Amino acid sequence: MSLAEIEEAVDKLPPRELAKLAAHIARRDKLAWDKEIEEDFSPGGKHEKILEKIDREIDAGISRRFRELPCAAVVLETLQATPEAHTRAGR
Repeated sequence: MSLAEIEEAVDKLPPRELAKLAAHIARRDKLAWDKEIEEDFSPGGKHEKILEKIDREIDAGISRRFRELPCAAVVLETLQATPEAHTRAGR
């Protein structure tokens, strides 16, 4: 089935079915985003060095600046939700 055919079929859906499809796509997107974040912040991930820097700052007692950054909540939430994604030495 081509994308054009899918789009045509979607256009014909009744509102309730369209809402279900939208929820399904949003759920898939969220799961993909969660997976990407987990991979990015896992050992060997593209943001591993950032986490190492954050760990050093926390250990040095200068983490307040980080917590004020917009991304801080996302990083901290990810680490709390998936503690196995990043194991910090000595913690």
